[in-house]
Amino acid sequence: FLSLFTPLNPSSLMSKFISIAVLTFFTLFASAQEQDPKAKAILDELSKVTKAYKTITTEIIFTILNKEKKPAEKPQLWKVQVKGQKFRLEIPGSSIVCDGKTVWNYNKDAREVTIKNFDPESDEQNPAKIFTMYENGYKFKYDKEEKVGVSLCHVIDLYPAVKPEKKKFHT
Repeated sequence: FLSLFTPLNPSSLMSKFISIAVLTFFTLFASAQEQDPKAKAILDELSKVTKAYKTITTEIIFTILNKEKKPAEKPQLWKVQVKGQKFRLEIPGSSIVCDGKTVWNYNKDAREVTIKNFDPESDEQNPAKIFTMYENGYKFKYDKEEKVGVSLCHVIDLYPAVKPEKKKFHT
């Protein structure tokens, strides 16, 4: 499942740059959770605010957890810049750039570039959808408030609506 941290102070969302820490964890047992109204209200507000921006810069922290919810590996920092259908994604080992028509994926370790056509409907290819991905294919539940750096944030867990054994997920 995925935990999404959103700042508690709505005015902090109005800044030019948004910093969101997202922890992902992959597990074989995704529990079926009902849609949490508190989580939905927070996610809807975040989605509404971010849709109003022409450009967004955000940082995402991914952590893979084992079944005991202990880190399985070191967290990864991803940096995302989005302007309409254009984006730049910096992740460990790769730089991914899209001009709205073509996606270039530069594998730093192999020193190799993969080029493909951009599909704006693909969740896999469009990092701008991170702010709306909860709307389809996920169940969500409010977990807690947590301090991340100097910001007090909401922690919302996202679970696939379909159990992993019934649907193949790209990992």
